[in-house]
This record gives sequence, C-alpha cells and structure tokens, in this order.
Amino acid sequence: MNIIKQLVYVALGIIIALCLFGPRASYAANVTLMTGFLSNHSGSGVSSTTGKPHNEVNNGIGLRFDAGKLQGWMIGTYDNSHYKQSVYVAREWKTSRVGPFQLGIVAGAVTGYKMDAIPLVLPEFIVNMWRAELVFLVQPFDVSTATAMAAMQLRWRFW
Repeated sequence: MNIIKQLVYVALGIIIALCLFGPRASYAANVTLMTGFLSNHSGSGVSSTTGKPHNEVNNGIGLRFDAGKLQGWMIGTYDNSHYKQSVYVAREWKTSRVGPFQLGIVAGAVTGYKMDAIPLVLPEFIVNMWRAELVFLVQPFDVSTATAMAAMQLRWRFW
C-alpha cells in the first residue's frame, strides 16, 4: 500500500471516529461516508496506460462534508481504472429533491492518471433512500486522460 493511500485511510479513520465518538457527535449529521465505485468504460475495454482490461471495481472510501443545504465538499481515494491509486477533492452541487431523486454535478481534481492531477467534472443522478444514496456518475465522452464511463457509488449519511 503506498504512502498516500495509508495517509488518506488514517485521516478518514480519525474523522469518522471523531464524528461517531467525539464530544460534538451531532456534527456527524453533516458527514456522508462514500464507497468506491463500480464502473463501466466505453471502447475496447483496455486501459491505454496498462494495456490490461479496465479495472471496473474501484475499491475506495471517501467523505462528503455538507456546506449548505444542497452542496458539499468531498475527499476520498479509490483504485482507478488503470489499477493506480487515485485521490480526489471535489465540490458537489445538487438540485432539490423530486420524490427520492436529485441531479447534481461534481467538480474538482483527481490524481492517479496521466498527469499529476486532472480536472474532474461529472454529472450525477442520485436516488435517496432513508440515509443512503445510490449515485450514478457519468463521464459522457472520451478525454485525453480517460475514456467515457458510467459509475455507481453508495453513500451513507451519519445520523
């Protein structure tokens, strides 16, 4: 496990522990735990970086911190489609709910691809179920650093 992955896991563990057991655990209502992704890439299905089939099970963990009613900050790490460790920081904006459904957009930066950090802009479709969110993210077209893809993520809001 590389040092970045270890540091991110330690930081996330400390934050989760403070949210659950800290003196102000009520702040945890503003924190959402995010899993990695299940993804499906377009084209040949072969990574241009590794020559192997894309990694379609992107194990990872992240946190979203609410920054208002329909927006938040995200940080996390995952095993990307090129079998490399990625770390992301992003801002999320969402629409108001229509029943259990919401639309959103995530914008930020991610590491682990052809450059040290690349811009990240992904539209998302969110299905809310109690404290859980099932999120579908889309990169609708190929860019120089990645092929078009669709991904699914599970999120869990504390309290």
